[in-house]
Amino acid sequence: MRGRSLALALAAALAACAPTVQKPLLTIASTEAPRFEKDVFVSFDGARLGLQTWPAEGGAPWAVIVALHGMNDYSEAFYLAGPAWAK
Repeated sequence: MRGRSLALALAAALAACAPTVQKPLLTIASTEAPRFEKDVFVSFDGARLGLQTWPAEGGAPWAVIVALHGMNDYSEAFYLAGPAWAK
């Protein structure tokens, strides 16, 4: 009985590691091109990814900064840096 319980627990633990496959919203052969909209980036597959921008203050920018956050963070990590970089 103990061996069966251990095998069941191991099978459940391994099932939790199974990948999740996300199907694209559009086909790759779609005529839709990746694009920027006001507050999202639309990927080639139709996925809408959140986007924040801080336009350069005082004229044309002399550099572009692309800041990406990790899976355990969110875009508000740049709420202080974004305006400072825009200056």
